Amino acid sequence: MLPVGIISRRYHPPNLRRAQCSGAAINATLRGHIGEVAMMAAIVTTMLFLPAAALLAGLLFLVGVSLQAFATFNGVLNAYQGVAAWWIIAFLPTLAYSVYVMPWERREP
Repeated sequence: MLPVGIISRRYHPPNLRRAQCSGAAINATLRGHIGEVAMMAAIVTTMLFLPAAALLAGLLFLVGVSLQAFATFNGVLNAYQGVAAWWIIAFLPTLAYSVYVMPWERREP
């Protein structure tokens, strides 16, 4: 759950006073943005995945960790599962980034 300060700072419901902002009113407002936030996070993750993975793999190569061990969590997962796991790990911080930068104001239809 987001701290109250973030929600009140980022979004002010037009017809509700601050004391009347219930959890149901906030959830109904934010529910419409969940798909947009997830899509923005997925796009950012996909765009940054290859350069960030290459940089991290290069740094770990200098330490002595092979690319296969890095991508597969030292052989615990196969290559496809390892890449999917790394993508999900990269998705979590970009989801938090997307939540922070997404405009929460209502748009006119």
